[in-house]
Amino acid sequence: MRGVGFLLSTQAKKALIGYNPISSRIISARFDAAPFKISVIHVYAPTSSSSEEDIDAFYNDIEEALTKTDKKDILILTGDWNAKIGNDNTDWKSVMGKYGYGDRNERGERLLEFAIVHDLYVCNTKFQHKPNRKWNWASPDGIHKNMIDLILIQHRWKTSVTDCRTFQSADISSDHSLVLCNINLKLKKPHNKPQKCCRVDVNRLRDEEIKQSYSAALTKQMKEIEPTCSLEEHAKKIEQAIKITVEATVPAKRTAKKPWISEETLKLADEKRRLKQLRNVSLEYTQQYKGLCRKVKRSARQDKGHWIQDQCEQAEKGVNIENTREAYGLTKMLRKEFLRRLNVIRNQEGTVLKTNDDIKRRWTQYCSSLYKDPGGGDGMVKELEDIGPPGNEDPQDILYSEVQAAINSLKRNKSSGSDGVTAEMLQAGGEPLSRQIHKLCNKAWHEGTIPEEWGKSILVPIPKKGDLNFQKAFDTIKHKIIWAMLKSYGVDTTMVTLLQKIYEKSQSAVRIGKDNGEWFRTDVGTRQGDPLSPLLFIAYLERVMDQIRR
Repeated sequence: MRGVGFLLSTQAKKALIGYNPISSRIISARFDAAPFKISVIHVYAPTSSSSEEDIDAFYNDIEEALTKTDKKDILILTGDWNAKIGNDNTDWKSVMGKYGYGDRNERGERLLEFAIVHDLYVCNTKFQHKPNRKWNWASPDGIHKNMIDLILIQHRWKTSVTDCRTFQSADISSDHSLVLCNINLKLKKPHNKPQKCCRVDVNRLRDEEIKQSYSAALTKQMKEIEPTCSLEEHAKKIEQAIKITVEATVPAKRTAKKPWISEETLKLADEKRRLKQLRNVSLEYTQQYKGLCRKVKRSARQDKGHWIQDQCEQAEKGVNIENTREAYGLTKMLRKEFLRRLNVIRNQEGTVLKTNDDIKRRWTQYCSSLYKDPGGGDGMVKELEDIGPPGNEDPQDILYSEVQAAINSLKRNKSSGSDGVTAEMLQAGGEPLSRQIHKLCNKAWHEGTIPEEWGKSILVPIPKKGDLNFQKAFDTIKHKIIWAMLKSYGVDTTMVTLLQKIYEKSQSAVRIGKDNGEWFRTDVGTRQGDPLSPLLFIAYLERVMDQIRR
């Protein structure tokens, strides 16, 4: 069985620029760091039973990976090389130290020759340690031990390595041991941090005490908004007031996983770890250790089975009390399937994109071209304008009852927009918030425009089975046809003008993970997530059917 990969910390994940799965034995990744970027190549070399052709193909793949690495990068190679380089560094002092382990074999000599060609240094041999801190593989009987998991770094950076040793106490259920290398390098923090949303549990607003606390605090914030402020400033102050209040009064969302491993299983795991540290090679010890490993696995399986049974009972209870959302969430979690990553896509030439910036740029490029107006449609606009005259009614104020009804009709448990404000936050705000939103809506109505934030929308790609490719899934109705169609129905000019302003300010961005791509204009199609969009689309289809019937 083959397979290689990286398990990254949160800091390393943020610094990750991109990765490239070269083969089932080799993977590379690039990280943003100081003073230079870091390229890491992780490998799993063919075993001693493999043919020379397999070894040649393996090293050829590494050579190809090295040619694609930036020459300025700090280069690090890690992995299971299945090669013994020994402890004699005579004639090899440029690539290894004098603190190796065991004897050298033919594969080890080839690895050292490879290191000389590419000016690499084996970090495992640089520091003096006890033998059990050098070897990192042991045979099943515990008699044969070798140092085959090696970390190589460019020779000019070997002074940055402060230590490299094996940790035998790390219980990882493998015949290999954990190798740790300390290198004085600094990963960079991302420059464009993703916009943080309010990470609060909005469902807690159903609690009457929390709801009253939120409403009271928000009322104080609403009083600070001046009635003479501009439309943009008014909208921004309402948004900030909601965010400040909800973060101060509503508990944060808990994301901790429910532990399903029992105390008994943990005790067995501790006993297994203690037994491993004895390092006894007797047959009785080996059988005892293997038996304990089986007990740990069996106990863990039983724990998970009991936990799944408990979750099923909770889901059934949710159905019985008509809490279908919780029941659906538990069912979805239990039958969760693998979802393919959305940050592995191809460009127009079919080449797989590897860096986050390239991936976001490609999504933005595709969606912006999809929503670009190709022109045409003037003939249909002329026909629609001849059907009926536009309305000329004087614009009336939006009623407070209309705003209140619109807020109350918002569906809960839905994702927020780019501002992070959810329906629950608006509905729990009470009359003071509704009054401010009413004033804001009337201000936008009379000025014939909207705040910039209202025109923004986030597009989230949804994965599908098979090779992920781009297919048009959005309507491409021309905006000028929509306006002509509304006028043909006798909609008053003020309403049509306001809708035109809304669509002129429409911007979208594609969200990949926690990052958003660049904002782009949407020149065709109805706005995604807008309650008015279905009505506009239906009215458009109705007018098309009228034309067909004629």
